[in-house]
Amino acid sequence: MRSPDFSQEPTFHVASDYSKTYGPVATAIAAAIGVDLDPCQQATINDWLAFDYRGKWVHRRNGEMKPRQNGKTVLLETRIEFGILGIPAILKAKGKKARGERILYSAHDYSTVTQLFDRLRELFGNQAHDPEATYPELNAKVKMVRKATGKEAIFFVNGGAIYLTTRTKNAKRGYTVDTIICDEAQELTDVHLKAILSTASSAPLGNPQYIFVGTPPGPESGGTMFSTMHYALKEHPEDEKSISWSEWSVCDLVDSGYGNPADRDVWYRTNPALGVRIDEETVESELGTYSTELAFAQERLGYWLPKQAATKSAIDAKAWAACEILPNKAPKDGKLAYGVKFTTDGSTAALSAAIVTEDGPDHVELIDVMSAEHGSGKLAEWLIERISRASCVIIDGRSGARPLERNLAKLGAKKGSVILASANQAMDAASLMVESVQAGSVTHIASEAMDASATKSIKRPIGTAGGFGFGDGPNSLSAPIESAALALLAARTSRRNPKRRSTIRC
Repeated sequence: MRSPDFSQEPTFHVASDYSKTYGPVATAIAAAIGVDLDPCQQATINDWLAFDYRGKWVHRRNGEMKPRQNGKTVLLETRIEFGILGIPAILKAKGKKARGERILYSAHDYSTVTQLFDRLRELFGNQAHDPEATYPELNAKVKMVRKATGKEAIFFVNGGAIYLTTRTKNAKRGYTVDTIICDEAQELTDVHLKAILSTASSAPLGNPQYIFVGTPPGPESGGTMFSTMHYALKEHPEDEKSISWSEWSVCDLVDSGYGNPADRDVWYRTNPALGVRIDEETVESELGTYSTELAFAQERLGYWLPKQAATKSAIDAKAWAACEILPNKAPKDGKLAYGVKFTTDGSTAALSAAIVTEDGPDHVELIDVMSAEHGSGKLAEWLIERISRASCVIIDGRSGARPLERNLAKLGAKKGSVILASANQAMDAASLMVESVQAGSVTHIASEAMDASATKSIKRPIGTAGGFGFGDGPNSLSAPIESAALALLAARTSRRNPKRRSTIRC
């Protein structure tokens, strides 16, 4: 058994010089409630809570990447506890008005949000004046616990608060907080980031901080922001100011690829909790369970996929513009298909249609980009009224595809008329759209949302064989062009054909 000290140092670390930190205060708070931080966790919290001569954070932005089950959540809990309990004491000691931080915690999956909320209620109690609170001295600081689904929060008598939410493009706009914590940062998109960063632009304590914690994005992930931070720091760490980053990754241990996944020294070097809370048998079983060595390397060894080919748009803007036609020139006859793409978080759905003609270029149109936060019932009703005149509707997006399929089935959609897109179909659709635009074999009408999506979306690598899908670009959603690409693929390849005049009807 290797010594646990073997892996406490990050394989890649960036931080500015500092001489003062509140890290020991946070470590002491954790110890007081029975949590002894690992040396690597103490080092990271020291970076996060380093401050300068003005009392400002040395590192306004902070990132940590560790493989799964290596103590990221405990570290976030410690930062939250410090913001509520440590900050007021420090301010009071300096003769300033004591007020706790207001903290916004966000995650990709709602289950992650509820797990942290449950843990915080274990610490602070289920309500103010909770007679069953495990720590009465902590419960005494609680003003109110809000348990409403999607609005979970704890408010404290010192003015501090912790809000917990999943991420959508509108998440927590209008809130004002001091600290933003993004868990599962591998799924964080530019659109999500834009929605939440403004909440700390006028931080009440005048000292905002942003914390990003996650694992390397997988081939199917729609997140781009975490990878962007990682590669910017790897390539030009001197250009990134006011940031700390701690990472445990096999990429720093081998020249290329991920080496030998069965190398136990690599297991230990990339997993600081191995030999402490994770045992070798668990990792060994994972190696045999994952379908590919790549999947194991990503999940357990912190392997980053090769950098995307910059942020070059997947579709050339001039070629896209050349395919534009006037609305009255759109084809009236042909084989019709609909495409639906849900965003990664399931909050938004894009709906498009495509017509394949016999004697001219094919045609795609964006019909709508709509909120899906309250389900897909209305979308299903819209589609069921038109699906009999189409070859099929093809749906993609793990957070919304199956519920929409079930809704359509309940409304009487015929067998074979609804298709759940596979990863291969998503890749084929993206390739088909790019090739068709370049060849001028597809037309579209002017649409601000579709035009932005088509010309700003980037190629997102899928798998290791050169396949790609569309990914969100700077300040743009890829869902509209993805829905159109799916519709085009379906119209060209589906064997179902109602054999009747098929006009796109909005």
